[in-house]
Amino acid sequence: SIRALVDTYNDNPILEEVIATALDDFSSKAELGYLMADAQRHAANADMALVNPGGVRRSFLAKGPITLMQVYQLDPFGNELILTRLKGHEILDLMFAAFPVDDRLPLIPSGMTTKVILDAEGNLVDVVMMTEGGTPLDLDQSYTVAMNNYMTQVYKYTHSDPGQSLYMETADALINYLKKDRQLRSYRGENRIRIERSGAVQ
Repeated sequence: SIRALVDTYNDNPILEEVIATALDDFSSKAELGYLMADAQRHAANADMALVNPGGVRRSFLAKGPITLMQVYQLDPFGNELILTRLKGHEILDLMFAAFPVDDRLPLIPSGMTTKVILDAEGNLVDVVMMTEGGTPLDLDQSYTVAMNNYMTQVYKYTHSDPGQSLYMETADALINYLKKDRQLRSYRGENRIRIERSGAVQ
């Protein structure tokens, strides 16, 4: 009976609506995560956005038409978009808190880049955070940061601002972002996260 309900939902013709066109393949969870983070940052008008790796539920999206179904397959959880104001050192603490929860994977950013430094056993040693312009993030400065409500509820990190819901699901942020331009640019080769382990950069 549950399978029948799922099939009925998936057969909904509304989900086949084409909302944008991808100009290139998305060939990794990282590239799709960057897209999701960009959409959330834009929707929240934030300095930056962070997406948890477990929240990216597809690892490939083919060049061509993008449907509502594909968006909900990518982001199926119904999470709310939250806007927080965090100082640089609070963002750094968030990075450390998220790492073990997310199967030892770094958060996916928009509006910044990170260099994640691991020891030989894969433990997180440090995170170097940079602005899009390439300057180090000021640990004493406040930034507006968008993320989903799962992250605000699960990650245990030091912060003063609990965040404010924007009363929008993260999937809706992505849908609006795609509908805005219709032509989705290529993210091929984009790398906002560098992982350094035992002296080698990946």
